[in-house]
Amino acid sequence: MTDMNYQIRRCAKINSAVFDIVYEDMCQNDEVKSIHAIVLASCLDSNGDMKLSPWIPAPLVSHVHKDDDLWFVTLSLTPMAMKYFVHSENTISFECRIQNVVTRISFNTDQLICLNGLNGKELVDTQPFQYLIHEEALNEQPEPPVKKRPSLSVVKND
Repeated sequence: MTDMNYQIRRCAKINSAVFDIVYEDMCQNDEVKSIHAIVLASCLDSNGDMKLSPWIPAPLVSHVHKDDDLWFVTLSLTPMAMKYFVHSENTISFECRIQNVVTRISFNTDQLICLNGLNGKELVDTQPFQYLIHEEALNEQPEPPVKKRPSLSVVKND
């Protein structure tokens, strides 16, 4: 049975690869004028209750949509903004202005819900992602120790 940390890492790796392909494809599509990244904005606390994800900076809090079972935020990007992205180690980071405050946003790709390529308000392309709602404490737990490989010994036949 796989543990939650393994599932989170696997989901983030797959989402990273898909994000790279789809985002670049949307940026090269002349019909796509803006890209909306829908990102998970909640996680579960130790009691299983929803709380705001730690990646959400203060200026972004008022933009979080809170449904009963899912909190999310929609980030509106332009194809020109691609050069301002830093995407490595399954993390997407960029600077933007929120209410005239320059804000650095950084989130793990396992938090991606969907990318929508739009021409004005009309949907041109969309890509859903597999996301996981998990307790943030899981990321802080140390990795289990790696079992040592068994050593091989050679028995000499006389």
